[in-house]
Parts: sequence; C-alpha cells; structure tokens
Amino acid sequence: MAIWIKYSSCVNLKPQENHQESQRHINGQPLHEEDSMLRVLFSLYKFYFLGNLTDGSMFTTRPVKISSKETCIPITISLVDDHDEEFKEILTVMGVPGRKQSKILRKMASVARSKGTCSGVFMDVELLVGTYQEITGADIAGAERESMDVEAGQIPATKSSIDALERVVFVGG
Repeated sequence: MAIWIKYSSCVNLKPQENHQESQRHINGQPLHEEDSMLRVLFSLYKFYFLGNLTDGSMFTTRPVKISSKETCIPITISLVDDHDEEFKEILTVMGVPGRKQSKILRKMASVARSKGTCSGVFMDVELLVGTYQEITGADIAGAERESMDVEAGQIPATKSSIDALERVVFVGG
C-alpha cells in the first residue's frame, strides 16, 4: 500500500476585516502603527486522498484546519527577505519540510513584490498537506468484512422515550 504526502501552498493579499481597529493585538503586543505593518497569517490544512489505481476510483476528505499562526512585520522594501528566518521558524513548527519552505517563501516574496503592500491588507498563506494513500480491492473488501464483524448492540431506552412513543397501524394494501 503506497502512501505519499504532497505539500502545496497559496499566498494572497486580502483586505483586512476591521482595518479601522487601532488597538489590534499581534502576538500579545498592541499594534499602534498599523499602516506601517503587514499582518501575515499562516494556516495549515490537512486532507486525505484514497485512490484505487486499478479501477480509478478516488475518495477525498475535506481540508481540515490543523493550526494557524499570525505575525506582524514592518513593511520594508525587501519585505519577505528581511523576515525569512522568522517565517522559516513558523513553517518548521507547522511541520513543513525545509525543501518546501524556500518555495513558499519565494511565493510570498513574489506576491509582496507584484501586488505591493498598501495599508488595509494582510498576507494570507494557506498551506495544504495532502496525504495520498493507494488502496486496493483487497483493502476495500477487508474493510467491508471488518465492518460486518461488529455486532450491533442493544441500547436500552429510557422510560420517557418509551412513554413518548405513538402507536401506528399500517393498513395492508
């Protein structure tokens, strides 16, 4: 049964929801000079792909947010380059391998350069970790057999649920 992991990322500048809020806190510190700072939000999502390469069937789960980390950096000419060590530390804590970190940092730098960093926006860095697992017909059959082995147990009813029952009569036809 083959298993492999794929990392992908999406980096965008998005509008701040409450840009006028002057007493915003980042990492426990009040943010007073909001117009000279850029908020960077890292979010890690995990999902699974289960695929049968023989018949081509594929099942996937919805991405689930595992963790997020927010930081705030001063807006400078070389925005990402000045803070790449801080960003690498965040990515390392989130479990992103070093070889993938440089690609994410290049995306961040590219977005910052191409779109500029005006006030009222934040950088949203979404990290997607997809675990791909190949399944075979034998895996599916085994799961079906295992699920059939579990016997349904009886769950006793409470007196109030029994009292709430209504009698129903079916007329044959």
